[in-house]
Amino acid sequence: MNSQTIGLLCLTVITLPVVAVCASTAGRAQTKLFDGAYKGTLECEQGGLEVFRSLLTIIIRNGLVTGGAPTPGIDGRQELPAAVGPGRGTVDPDGVFRFGYILYAGDYSLRADYSGTLNDTGGTLTGTQVLTRESTGDGATRTCKGTFLKVELPRQ
Repeated sequence: MNSQTIGLLCLTVITLPVVAVCASTAGRAQTKLFDGAYKGTLECEQGGLEVFRSLLTIIIRNGLVTGGAPTPGIDGRQELPAAVGPGRGTVDPDGVFRFGYILYAGDYSLRADYSGTLNDTGGTLTGTQVLTRESTGDGATRTCKGTFLKVELPRQ
């Protein structure tokens, strides 16, 4: 090998780790663009019969998503509460996110899975809720869609 080839090889070995570190840092910094609180409406349809609407709350910090919405039970009368925090997921640098949760309340369990996209003012999501009555095993599946806007985080 001549000295010019060795010099180029050394430069490549030194530069590659720097490029890799910068690329991974840029992805994390970009997901921080979506950090904040979001509020909106979640609409879920069960068997094409009835649409349930509830308040949807999502909080994103450092690319991690938490969120939730109150949900009617299988019969539509008992409401399963969902404080912000049960849902957990991630958002990627393009604003695509996923989160889900399992909630147990009394005789019911609820498994919810959502995915959607964010922009600089808000976003949309779609998902499913699977409710199961623990005592009998019967259940219901709901398809959901939601829209939400970015809001100010409450001051503590």
